[in-house]
Amino acid sequence: MTIIANPVYDTVFKFLMEDEKTNKNQLDYVNILHNLCVEEEILTALENRNTEIKEKEQLIEQKDQVIKARKLLLVSMLRKQGRSNEEIAILLHLTEEEVDKLLGTEE
Repeated sequence: MTIIANPVYDTVFKFLMEDEKTNKNQLDYVNILHNLCVEEEILTALENRNTEIKEKEQLIEQKDQVIKARKLLLVSMLRKQGRSNEEIAILLHLTEEEVDKLLGTEE
């Protein structure tokens, strides 16, 4: 047996050597808890990211609806001025199919 000059260190050393298996189990437990905390942080970050993505998708959808409404307004105004679908398509950089779809006159 190893004797250490300081009796406090000697006692601690004996305790550590006698309970090596217990200490290993405690260390394993601490590692497991740490891993669980890390996994929880990762999951929380992913959930937050998914929420942000959903919010951005909703914002994009809202903006798309506003753009579609404005295009419909422009198309309607140009039709009232007597413009053809072909002329409207050229003026607004749309296809004639898009103009027809906006007006609800798809074939």
